[in-house]
Amino acid sequence: MQHSVAVDNQLGRRNLDPTQASILRGKQYNRLKKGHGERGPEKTGQNVQSFGTAGALAERHGVDEKTIRRDGQFAEAVEALEIELDVFTHEIDA
Repeated sequence: MQHSVAVDNQLGRRNLDPTQASILRGKQYNRLKKGHGERGPEKTGQNVQSFGTAGALAERHGVDEKTIRRDGQFAEAVEALEIELDVFTHEIDA
């Protein structure tokens, strides 16, 4: 939860460009979402609105749920590129 607060603080900064904000939201979503097949909390009643991870983060950050999901995919792609770039850089240096 502490990392989530740090991300919220970073997202509150005015000098983040849209790409940086997208990556931070995506990393937060990827870290918080449940794995495939995991169950969330039981429903508490018919009048209680239940938000998934994307919905809750979307409300917190003032964007649409689909934006949060796309941010998650974008953050995964950026992380994969960072890993590939690191491997490539090490191969060149060797």
